[in-house]
Amino acid sequence: MLGVAMVYMVTGHLNFNMVQAELSLAIAHYPLNIYTASALFIVAFGTKAALFPLHVWLPDAHASAPSPSSAMLSGLVIKIYAFVLFLIFTRLFPQTLLEAIPLRQIILWLGAAGVMFGSIYAMLQSDLKKMLAYSSIGQIAFIFMGIGINHDLAVTGGLYHIMVHAVTKALLFMSAGAIIYSTGVRRISDLAGIGKLLPLPMLAFTIGSASMVGLPGTGGLISKWYLALGSLENGQIFFLLIILASSLLNAVYYMPIVISAFMKEEENKFEFKKIPFSMQLTMILGMLMVLASGIISRPVIQLIEQAVTLLY
Repeated sequence: MLGVAMVYMVTGHLNFNMVQAELSLAIAHYPLNIYTASALFIVAFGTKAALFPLHVWLPDAHASAPSPSSAMLSGLVIKIYAFVLFLIFTRLFPQTLLEAIPLRQIILWLGAAGVMFGSIYAMLQSDLKKMLAYSSIGQIAFIFMGIGINHDLAVTGGLYHIMVHAVTKALLFMSAGAIIYSTGVRRISDLAGIGKLLPLPMLAFTIGSASMVGLPGTGGLISKWYLALGSLENGQIFFLLIILASSLLNAVYYMPIVISAFMKEEENKFEFKKIPFSMQLTMILGMLMVLASGIISRPVIQLIEQAVTLLY
């Protein structure tokens, strides 16, 4: 709100188009106000979206919440603030401001750090839901990287990743919730052999994991492909390597869980509760949506491309 007040103070408007036009002129007269407002927007929306290093509230919140709430929080809620920050960069800040202050570079480097550190923190977790929560920090950072790379392809990939991560992480939290509901097990090391006993939740977890890694047939491949192409065409090879390294790290902490669940023998005697039909149905629908985001992505991609063309 303080950032909004400072923008209003130097422009006299709250309408996006009018503010953008006035900021182009106001930056020469009130640079400190505009720089401060820009910093406030990035910190405020970055905190709400769990942009590294403003992410510290997210892991405990998502891990402690009931699984349906975790699915909504990670799948939908934090994306809103990333999208608002995208609108601020495209509809509010004029090009002259973005040239005067390296805002895109700040977002890009914070996103790249979030991609790497989110994956590294996820690798270190022993609790299943906390691992998924730290994974969200790395995945939300891809959206910010799309904003920061500032290429049509990268922005398209970042916006598509909003949808991909929404359906994928919701599916992963629902499958984790079904496992916890049925067995009470949360520790990753206790999941050995559980795939043979709870095939549907672990199948859902496997498909969600494949999308997070970016395997063919899933939406994760499509969004990361566009991000990688945008980095390559913009000559930002370092960030292309970050995207590739992140996919490798995702495989390092997701795939062993899947392999252990299906390939190892059961190490613990579980007491099972029957999974309700409503839980099973949501996981089936989630799997279909994740696969659809990879197999029939073109109509959505075309819509995003049209939007990006209008905004840039």
